[in-house]
Amino acid sequence: MSGSSRRRLALLAAAWLGWAVAARAVVVRDIQVVAVDATPISAEQVLAQVSARVGAELDRGALSEDIRALQQAGVFSYAEARVKAEGDGVILIFAVQGRPRARMLRITGADYLGNKKARTQLELGSGDLVDDALLGQRAQKVRDAYRKDFFPEAQVTWTLTPVAERPGFVDVDIRVDEGRRAVVRRILFKGNRRARRKELLRAMAQRQSSWLTWITNDGIYEPAMVLSDREALRKVLMGKGCLAATVSEPAIRYVGRKKIGIISEIEEGPL
Repeated sequence: MSGSSRRRLALLAAAWLGWAVAARAVVVRDIQVVAVDATPISAEQVLAQVSARVGAELDRGALSEDIRALQQAGVFSYAEARVKAEGDGVILIFAVQGRPRARMLRITGADYLGNKKARTQLELGSGDLVDDALLGQRAQKVRDAYRKDFFPEAQVTWTLTPVAERPGFVDVDIRVDEGRRAVVRRILFKGNRRARRKELLRAMAQRQSSWLTWITNDGIYEPAMVLSDREALRKVLMGKGCLAATVSEPAIRYVGRKKIGIISEIEEGPL
């Protein structure tokens, strides 16, 4: 047998051996629960959520379901499973991060909306479970409330500060940056000769304010929407035969204290 043939045979044997070890049933010799950070966790609470048991075979499919169950339990911010070889079996380790509870909630900067309404949108009080993921969802509700009142650039940030004398508790500080109030009073175009203003306005998702704005919410300034409208305007112009038409990035001008005008410059190009 040639050297290359022997090497190929050795590789095949090694591959078969690796497959055999992987396919062999592995028994869980021990299950441990460890905390990822200083937030106290209950090992009993973790084990109550999982199906893995000492003495049973390791089932990686069931293990994935166990991790999903821990993540959906609502009391953990993070969960993962680790497997450590132990004799002819394995030690299964669940590493979890508990959700702390809010000791105190402070809100600053919500001058227009008010702290009471901001708290209502956050749905968070003393003693409630809290983490960054939950605050990310609740902060969006605060931003939506501002958007409906024509504050399109409102931002909400937060910090969680562990309470040294009370493990498992954090102080929550919410900071609101309201930005300027902006109602779209007028949308104008420059350079449009072949497309009428009404045609261009109908193609846009952004709307001007009107006397029905308080019902329809028309006129809420949406920066992302204004930018995407450039392509909609260009399609109208192309339909008029202006195949090389370009639409500039809209210019925003404040008209008074809270109203703005949007101006788009159009180059229709040759027919």
